[in-house]
Amino acid sequence: MKPSTIITVISGAIASSGTVSLPDEGEDTQDTSINEARPPATDDIPGKNPFSLCRGDHSRDIAEINQIDLIPNPPVKGQDLTVLAAGTLHDAIEKGTAVDIKVKFIGSVVYHHRFDVCDELEKMGQSCPLPAGPVYFNETFPIIKKIPHGNFFVHADAWSGNGAAVTCFDGKLRF
Repeated sequence: MKPSTIITVISGAIASSGTVSLPDEGEDTQDTSINEARPPATDDIPGKNPFSLCRGDHSRDIAEINQIDLIPNPPVKGQDLTVLAAGTLHDAIEKGTAVDIKVKFIGSVVYHHRFDVCDELEKMGQSCPLPAGPVYFNETFPIIKKIPHGNFFVHADAWSGNGAAVTCFDGKLRF
């Protein structure tokens, strides 16, 4: 069983380990501060996806996920999966920002991975800090045919080096 393909998709979306687009220098971007509370986020992440924000207050999260689209949704065994995501960073992502991902299948953890976002960005030829402002992700991943039938429960949590919440979401992928 190789749930790592699913995780590659999820971790890619979280860690921006694919193509990241930032506004051009001098482009007008709103001055936002992590210390200013934003309106409460809705539970479901907008777009064609099965993800919801974790329970709790996300008004001070560093990353606001504006949309995630999975194409196709739901993912299909043996077909490529394209992930399109857009978000807003309300503070810079710096070295020490970590992501923890767990996937459960039939009640057991089948995948658990923790990584530093900046380390992953460096592997992709990008660097930290990732400045505050809009970010975009567009990547295609192969989905193997041998994924077992059933529900995979995904939990992804991210926090900064000083412990501030970056984002957290849960979802169920059915194959």
